[in-house]
Amino acid sequence: MLHKQIKLEIKKSIKRLQTSVILAGIGTILISPKLFHQSCLSFPRYFHTVPDPLRLKIFFLYHLILYFSVLLLVSMMGIYACERAELKPFQTPSWKKSLIYFMLGILLIPLSHFFVDHLLIPLVPELYPEKLGYALIYPFAGAFPEELIARYGFLSLLLWIYGKGTVRQELANLTVAIIFTGMAILEIRELIDSPLKPTELFFLCSGILIRHLITGKIYIKYGFWVAIIFRIGLDLRYWLYFWFFS
Repeated sequence: MLHKQIKLEIKKSIKRLQTSVILAGIGTILISPKLFHQSCLSFPRYFHTVPDPLRLKIFFLYHLILYFSVLLLVSMMGIYACERAELKPFQTPSWKKSLIYFMLGILLIPLSHFFVDHLLIPLVPELYPEKLGYALIYPFAGAFPEELIARYGFLSLLLWIYGKGTVRQELANLTVAIIFTGMAILEIRELIDSPLKPTELFFLCSGILIRHLITGKIYIKYGFWVAIIFRIGLDLRYWLYFWFFS
């Protein structure tokens, strides 16, 4: 009996690993154009020199391997956490909910611009595509892998740790939103030459926090795919910014 249980657990572990590799692979493939674009633009900022093709490829490959590793670990964590928390994030959503939250994402673009993007466009231009091809790809490149990390990985983990109940779910969502807002601010501060002003810090923190809170709420209520659809709608702002500011 014990032997059968061990074999069953091994099979489950292998299946979890296979699923994690698939999710991490899909996420890495989707994010790769965005990573390459940002590698080209951020290389001179990090190394204070124009990159030659070989060094740029190594720099991009490093980020690609790093991103795949993170996605792999987070996917395994998400699978385990969802099982323990009895979450089913990959349920197929109805087209009505998908359309509603896609439109909601589009409607929140002015809010995103007011709080975040009007500051980051001049401060960190490499976060925004300056070529049409990249602008078209950006909304679809980032949504899946970024939500895999923030929602499927970390939010699912905290939903398991904090337990069931509306209040505990809201607390888990708030915790993840605060963590990822802090990480975003640290990344922004590394990419700019001068410290952020108090007003800039307030607007950036508010905008990023609101975005994570809304996306987390959607994930908890409707699952992973609806959260991604919402993010795609919101990330269509890259198309508008390319059209108006390029």
